[in-house]
Amino acid sequence: VPLPPFMMNFRAWWKKPSFPRMSAWSFLAFPLRFTLAVQLLLWPVLGLAQKYSSLAVDGWWVVLVAVMCSFPEVGPTVSKALRRLAGVVAGGVLAVIAILVNPGNAPALMLELFIVTCAARFLTGTPKYGYAGLQMGITFAIMGFADGIAVSLTQTEREIFAAKRFLFTLTGLIGSTLIQVLAWPSFSSKLLAQATATELKEISKAVSAA
Repeated sequence: VPLPPFMMNFRAWWKKPSFPRMSAWSFLAFPLRFTLAVQLLLWPVLGLAQKYSSLAVDGWWVVLVAVMCSFPEVGPTVSKALRRLAGVVAGGVLAVIAILVNPGNAPALMLELFIVTCAARFLTGTPKYGYAGLQMGITFAIMGFADGIAVSLTQTEREIFAAKRFLFTLTGLIGSTLIQVLAWPSFSSKLLAQATATELKEISKAVSAA
């Protein structure tokens, strides 16, 4: 019966550190960078929302990107941010086209939502475009379908709401990516080189001791 490591040798598991060979700075760098990115994007939005009501409603799109696209290393952060940007652009363009062609036409928008959702689901299953496909479907559903069937909105208001959400998302993407790249960046290649060097030292010690 396969058992977890702590059940097989509890004493060895208890003595093993959670983050071996990790300095305090390496342990704290990403939480500090993530907190800095969220705060630098959040406080301006909260301050400007006191004057501009649109930020009070849709400003959270700016901060959402920093939460969803932040990773300990720069490479995954930039990669996911670019995929999110591509998905938002594709979904936003499709949403604007749907709003312009079928304003307030619920049956047509339902059909378009089905088509775009199927395409997004197909792209989500591919490793290269996975996250971009997900964002394309979500963006179209929010910007195109939800606003498109809202009878209380005029055509101009629908277009303005779509443009605002796209602008806020783009602002959050650019801001969070710049912070992640400039504030104590961590690169996977450098970490791999350090880990490889450490492992080679341990192997050489074991060989010389034998």
